[in-house]
Amino acid sequence: MLALEACDPQEAVPICAAYLETAETGGPWMQPFGELQAGDARLWAAAAPPHELVAYTLAGLDRLPKAHLSLPARKRLFKHLWKGFAPTDRAAFLAHVKGGTA
Repeated sequence: MLALEACDPQEAVPICAAYLETAETGGPWMQPFGELQAGDARLWAAAAPPHELVAYTLAGLDRLPKAHLSLPARKRLFKHLWKGFAPTDRAAFLAHVKGGTA
């Protein structure tokens, strides 16, 4: 811990990221009747290393077409994903969807 505190923050980031990629959280804990509270999922997501977040997100996205999500729920999901893209990536995506070559 002292070594990280002595590091420049830009040097500490890759060290911490490398450690987190080896750490496993085991995922969120289910309640006795199979219920998973949104707060529990947020707490797990805050502690999960990036590779687990990607794995669970991709698995969830694969499952979504079979999950019978409402249109408003799918729109919320898309909105959250969309906000993560840079304006240039958004423009390239929209051009591609409209038949452009971006």
